[in-house]
Amino acid sequence: MLIKPSYYDKFQGIASRCRDNCCIGWEIDIDEETDQYYQNVSGDFGKRLKEEISRDGTPHFRLKGEKERCAFLNDQNLCDIFIRLGEEHLCGICREHPRFYEWYEEIPGLTDWTETGLGLCCEEAVRLFVSEPFALVVQWKSEEEQRQWEKMTEYPQTEEASYLLAVLSARETVFRLLKGDGNQNEAGRSGLADRSIQILQMAEEIQDCMDISGNLEETAKNIRKISKYYQQLELYKKTGKHKENLSNEQGSAYFRQLFSILKELEPMGDFWLNILDELDFYIDELLFLAASGQEEGAECCKRLMEYMIYRYFGKCAFDGDISSKVRLAVLFAVLVQLMDLNAVRIHGCLSREDQMEHIRLLSKEIEYSGENLEFLQNAFWEEEIFSKEGLSEAVKALWGV
Repeated sequence: MLIKPSYYDKFQGIASRCRDNCCIGWEIDIDEETDQYYQNVSGDFGKRLKEEISRDGTPHFRLKGEKERCAFLNDQNLCDIFIRLGEEHLCGICREHPRFYEWYEEIPGLTDWTETGLGLCCEEAVRLFVSEPFALVVQWKSEEEQRQWEKMTEYPQTEEASYLLAVLSARETVFRLLKGDGNQNEAGRSGLADRSIQILQMAEEIQDCMDISGNLEETAKNIRKISKYYQQLELYKKTGKHKENLSNEQGSAYFRQLFSILKELEPMGDFWLNILDELDFYIDELLFLAASGQEEGAECCKRLMEYMIYRYFGKCAFDGDISSKVRLAVLFAVLVQLMDLNAVRIHGCLSREDQMEHIRLLSKEIEYSGENLEFLQNAFWEEEIFSKEGLSEAVKALWGV
């Protein structure tokens, strides 16, 4: 079984037309099988391979010049390995990027399956992402595989299967909360704020279950109870339980503290600190735009949370950390919304091109740096600003409750 976004098969790299080439500025590791093949290539090109692959640590392509271009990226911004040896002899990273995979294998009581998607640091992947609603499709190898899966999931036979299925069921509940009930009057900014707060609260309750119970079956049962409760919530209905929004001064202070922490991330380019400095300088104006009911960007931010939940939520079944996954999704959407508001401040409107670029840059900075993901995972537990309450204040400031 393979699960993928509906637009997944439409992806095709745009090669030399790419404005931010993934062969520039990235140190690309070479997998062992491909490296063995490269070592056996003969002739002048084989000699070039040996010279331009560094074996200092994991084998990787050398980078050339100030712009740190891959040694095999030619003057037309095309790959000489692809041209000379064919696509089948690219290394795994070059062949698969920007695709990502999550393999669910050897789970007692379940057949193996894979989830895949397109990472948003790639401009063509982002173009597909913003072009249509986020939806997942299931691709079965056979009708027999589908029947076997349905039987296994209806009556799980092991505690491991029951636990993992409960986690994935909770993920489906998060998707439902984010999508809402389709009421057009409630589908805008305030709806998004309410939904974001709901998924943060739901994640915290499930985290408590994971933390206090060592029994997988009992944890699975409690996760299902929480999921069922949130499935039955009347979405968008004001409950009156949310605290009053922060004042303008408090809101500005919150975001400036947020930017200060985010400046500790390892910059994946000059753009990162420039973005944070500009958001910091204009935060008062951006919050004024948000308070005035600026709708632009809200729908895409909802899709971004769906994407992040799809990509990262399932990992909590193995590392026991659901809170960080949901907080990362909300933080990602909050930062993109701030960047979108800044574009409105500058141009008076938000173009699709600007929105795509905001998503791509943020994905590059956060998703494609293991060091930065680890930093944020720790910060979500250590910094009050990333708590459920802190992030709830952020979404209320941007989308209102």
